[in-house]
Amino acid sequence: MSVQRAIHSIVFETSPYGSVDAIVEHDSRAVYFYLNENPASRERSGRFGMRACWVRNLEKGPHVINIDEMQAGIATMLPRHDCIDPELQHLPTADTLKIVWLEEGTGAALIEQSQEDQTETIIAVIPPWSGIDGFHGYASNCANETDVCWPLPDNPRLMKRIENARQFWDSWQATPTAAPQPPWEARLPAIIASHDQRFSATPEQRIEREVPGQHFPILKILQYQTPKHDVLITAGLSIFPQPAVEMFVENPSELRRIEIALLLPRAPRPQNGPAESLPIESLPAETFNQLAGLALYPWQHFTWLGPGHSCDFPTADGEVGLLLNDSDGSQIANLSAQKISDYRDDAVEVIWLKSISKADHDKLKSQSLSVSALVAKNTDRASPD
Repeated sequence: MSVQRAIHSIVFETSPYGSVDAIVEHDSRAVYFYLNENPASRERSGRFGMRACWVRNLEKGPHVINIDEMQAGIATMLPRHDCIDPELQHLPTADTLKIVWLEEGTGAALIEQSQEDQTETIIAVIPPWSGIDGFHGYASNCANETDVCWPLPDNPRLMKRIENARQFWDSWQATPTAAPQPPWEARLPAIIASHDQRFSATPEQRIEREVPGQHFPILKILQYQTPKHDVLITAGLSIFPQPAVEMFVENPSELRRIEIALLLPRAPRPQNGPAESLPIESLPAETFNQLAGLALYPWQHFTWLGPGHSCDFPTADGEVGLLLNDSDGSQIANLSAQKISDYRDDAVEVIWLKSISKADHDKLKSQSLSVSALVAKNTDRASPD
């Protein structure tokens, strides 16, 4: 019968998004690497749960895996014949371990630094697809697929992804004058310039608001006007890839980086006088907060937003928010779609949030109304008089 042993923490670190904790622990027999949805996020989401991956035995492993321990929630040792090196039993320390978070924050690699020559080795990886079909994570000392870990694959794409993530997060520690610049300083001006071009606006013809927060992603929200609409649009959100996209689409590179535009009908402008003479009036703070909440939603709830998705849209009429692709949203706003340059080999998509009636939303779900027909109807309403 197995005895529950004292648990000793080696590393505890929260992800840059503040929603997942990375934990490395041992019980004097085995070292495990965990990704655990932290308490604040669990109250809000509860979708991520806990992912666990064996890292190393600290004693000679058993001949077979202890199923009773696994069922009791005890971190079991890996059988000796499933270890590449059954004698690799030294205890890592906080000084020799480093967590590298993947850019979307739902996966991480555990790296160990040699005390002799300072070389670094990936010893475990919990990728975003952990927890599916009996897979939990990869371990460098694992020789066979087991219930607690799989062998670390010889996969250049995975290794490159980890190295890119390390460089990405390290770059945030750089100063604006250093090379390379931190992503915020390097990327944000180009995004804002693209937005200005889209709306034919000068800096004086937009309103900017910061979105406060203690964690990534960071972003601004800009307000513009068209003859028929007020538009709020995020700036900087696309610096951070959305989680979970790769679990649902074949080519996540097309959908994981987004900026979100909120389209709000407004009273027509007067026909007399140039448009640039009309001052832009700031929308209520709650409208900005509504868009900010939607923008942060993917990283707080471990999901993603894309064209065709819908969301709650708090209005007195009980409308539903529908997300449209850039072509459809720009058509309703009577604008030309303006492509934002790719970032880190990914496309950047502007998706438009448009309120629609509950009746139209039900028709879309039943396929008695197509998105193109809905866009055409809204375009007719938005066209100049």
